[in-house]
Amino acid sequence: MQQGAVYSRDELMRIAEVCRTNGALVLADEIYALTTYDIETFVSMGTLYPEGTFVTGGLSKDRSAAGYRFGACILPSESSDKIYSDFAKTAATLYTNITTPVQYAAITAYSPPDPAIDRYLKETRDIHRMMGGYFSRVFSSVEGISTTKPHGAFYFLADLNELKLLLEKKGIVSSNNLQKALLAHPWHVATVTGGCHHDAGKQFFSPYRIRRL
Repeated sequence: MQQGAVYSRDELMRIAEVCRTNGALVLADEIYALTTYDIETFVSMGTLYPEGTFVTGGLSKDRSAAGYRFGACILPSESSDKIYSDFAKTAATLYTNITTPVQYAAITAYSPPDPAIDRYLKETRDIHRMMGGYFSRVFSSVEGISTTKPHGAFYFLADLNELKLLLEKKGIVSSNNLQKALLAHPWHVATVTGGCHHDAGKQFFSPYRIRRL
């Protein structure tokens, strides 16, 4: 569920130890890695368990380039020739669907470090930190609502379960109902519902996506 949370090195090391012991493969979706507010604290699973980790990312999110749909995957260090061959076949059916401008943008974005891009990423991280922190604090100030404190990306999770009885009296019996009610409100607040993230039954969780307008 989208919370703006970031795994610590210790947490990832424990996960890597379990995976290494059991020979498990890891699909690490690190598409928001470069939006980690304190970027120095980010640790990629691929650096701790390189022999068994597929690291995925994408231009639109990890470079904060909305609409530039371009996916990337770093294969495990011990991948067989067959895995490389299979991925090449899969990629061939994907990159032909990517528009030429996006392909050129990806070449620049994934080239060696560029001071201009580094400045841009720092600025977007600062903006996400400011907006995510502000809105999570504002939501938490409402009696009955608790939120996560985001450490990356542009999401935080709002827990409205303390208001369950009050919401049910208004005919709102699930997070999906809550989403529609918030959208219909005069302020038109848009959320991603807990139901979209397979919450259990009649729960009231809503991950909030904070975007610049």
